[in-house]
Amino acid sequence: MSNRKLYRTKETTDYALDYFRTNDIKAEEVDKSFDMLYVWNKYNRQYIYWPTTGRWRSKNSRTGVTYMSKGVEDFDTRFLNN
Repeated sequence: MSNRKLYRTKETTDYALDYFRTNDIKAEEVDKSFDMLYVWNKYNRQYIYWPTTGRWRSKNSRTGVTYMSKGVEDFDTRFLNN
């Protein structure tokens, strides 16, 4: 069991989708019950993003390791297109 505390953002799936649309970033909701989005960067690389926790990973990750952001804007500016 991990000792890491699960970080929660105050962001909803709808908020994240609105942010991505406003910034011309392709994103689609996978399933409302999962609070999970597919997001594509400018190089057409696909990511999975969970807006309620700020966690994300590459869709094609072999290990399934997830990384943390502080929210949708942080994910966009620090990780998505860098």
